[in-house]
Amino acid sequence: MRLKDIIVGCFLLLSFSSTAQTYKKDCSKCDTLVCAREEITPYKFFTAYWDGSQFIILTGENNANIVQNSTGNYSISFVNTPETSSDYDIEIRVTNTGGDDIIGYTSNITTGGFDLLVAEQDNGTAGGVPRNNNFRIEVEDCLTTCVEFEEATITSGGVQDCEDCKDYIESLIPDNLDNDPTNELQTLSQNGNPTTPTTSITLSNGNTIPIYHPETDLDVEECTGDFENGTGRTGWYYPWTAVTQNANVPNTLLDWVNISNARTSPDCITDMTYNVNLGNHLLYLRRIRAYLWVDYRLLINGVAVSTKTYHTYIYEDEREDTNPDIIPPQQYQIRNAGSGHGFRLNVPASSTVQVQARVRYQAVGFQTSSYFRYIGGLRSEANFSFNPREEITDVSILNNEGDYWVLQEPLAYSHGVGDAPDGAKTYKTESSYQAAVKNADKQALKENQDFINELESLLEPIKKR
Repeated sequence: MRLKDIIVGCFLLLSFSSTAQTYKKDCSKCDTLVCAREEITPYKFFTAYWDGSQFIILTGENNANIVQNSTGNYSISFVNTPETSSDYDIEIRVTNTGGDDIIGYTSNITTGGFDLLVAEQDNGTAGGVPRNNNFRIEVEDCLTTCVEFEEATITSGGVQDCEDCKDYIESLIPDNLDNDPTNELQTLSQNGNPTTPTTSITLSNGNTIPIYHPETDLDVEECTGDFENGTGRTGWYYPWTAVTQNANVPNTLLDWVNISNARTSPDCITDMTYNVNLGNHLLYLRRIRAYLWVDYRLLINGVAVSTKTYHTYIYEDEREDTNPDIIPPQQYQIRNAGSGHGFRLNVPASSTVQVQARVRYQAVGFQTSSYFRYIGGLRSEANFSFNPREEITDVSILNNEGDYWVLQEPLAYSHGVGDAPDGAKTYKTESSYQAAVKNADKQALKENQDFINELESLLEPIKKR
């Protein structure tokens, strides 16, 4: 028996006069002092009611669980073990309706619970027929009650009352309460100085705790890399299209192509600006009007983070008077698509950066003996400029929480991830972002087509002259 139990028990005797306290499973004071006695009282450990379809727990909801295994077959499992283990009382009350003889009986009784069967017994079957009749079940357990008295006889040392008990117990308490040196007060001493690798903290019981000093020499990391970088010039990044004669050419969107090679950013987080020459584009035409648009976008580590559509317009008209109908040779018209630029903040260290271009073209208003063919992208190139960030408190690249954006512009649109420009709509999921890009593309295509139609209507009176 622990000494603190003896002390607490005696003090309780001094504080109460003929009082009773209830303890489940533990009545250590009764075991400690002769001046206390035990009483066993019953209590409702668990009570439940089955209404034919569900259980209603009336008392002891934290003590047991009930599961219906099948018709008339139930398992009661205890969450908390009863005070008297397997020696508990079970009372079953079954409702008989319609003159049927319905009984309930138990099986598999253990310290952890028991099974309950409810069956009809008046049909001649030996085991009865299981039924889902209403019933009530009660499990009754016993509690140990410790009743304490102000005066009693103590067996040790001939002590006659609880005041003597107090004095007697106090005389037994040592200066070191539990004779355990590990929990006594300890004396700390320090050995070492800041110039040594470690300082030792020594306890009076002989234990030593080493405290390691941080290194005094700083390892300075510098950002290195090419902060100004550029690509080589390309050849034709689109090959010749098929020849179209005596027919219009529908609006055609080509695939994205790389503008020369990718480049690597410095080995630290940087802000980047870039410029791109979109190259020269050759239209081979006769007696038809051609429209050409150029898009471009920036990729970081293979992911498109900024896209600008319908950035460059190239319109070329080779229609002519057909009276007299003198068929001219095909006309070569080479046009530079100009340049584009952009920026990107928080470019991760050593990232792969790449600029891509994409062309849309259309030819309308063909005349007899018309001819169309296209090849594009000659001598395009890109340049990158990187600037280290002097102080970085947070970096968030390709965070999908609201970083997708789409900006609808007159006759064009831009879209990307992160660093949304003013006026752009943002999206939290990639699916909603892709849907918005698709809608923006349809809107820009419609606006450009409407512009072409308006231009054609303005030119129609001229054509009839």
